[in-house]
Amino acid sequence: MLRFSAVGVVNTMVDASVFTVIVNLTSWPSYAAQCAGYAAGMFNSFIMNRIWTFRRFDAGSITGEALRFFAVNAFSMAASSAAMWLFTDVFKISAFLSKAGILLLTQIINYVGYRFWVFSG
Repeated sequence: MLRFSAVGVVNTMVDASVFTVIVNLTSWPSYAAQCAGYAAGMFNSFIMNRIWTFRRFDAGSITGEALRFFAVNAFSMAASSAAMWLFTDVFKISAFLSKAGILLLTQIINYVGYRFWVFSG
């Protein structure tokens, strides 16, 4: 769990950095910036979690793991993007405040999915 949390910190920094750059330098809506930031963090997450957190070095299982990893993250990204839209567009909450709450939601979804389905072998 400690390694997963450390990887999560790095992923969060990648995600938040990409999100912040897009929100501040483009006219993209906040939910599109959320998707881009999340995708960047997701790529980093697969590499670091596979090798360091769950110590999966065998190349034979990577395709199945990648597909399951993508499925968990597609669900998590959809949930986080919908939440971002709801908080910012409907409830008019700051994108950055919304982002903070959404990080907790995605962390819970991802840990459960990775631990019990993606890297369970």
